[in-house]
Amino acid sequence: MYDCECLSAMLDEVNRATERAERAVDDAIEHCARSMERIAEMEATAKARRNDPGLGSNG
Repeated sequence: MYDCECLSAMLDEVNRATERAERAVDDAIEHCARSMERIAEMEATAKARRNDPGLGSNG
């Protein structure tokens, strides 16, 4: 059977690892959100160019 100090140390490490993982997931989600915003801006620009001949690739 495990002693309380050993279990406590294991739980502390699990909590630290969970916090690191949570931060990594949050960072990844934030990166994806910013990327999606940039893609939406590029798509809106491309759509505007298609709908306005004056803004075409030769413009």
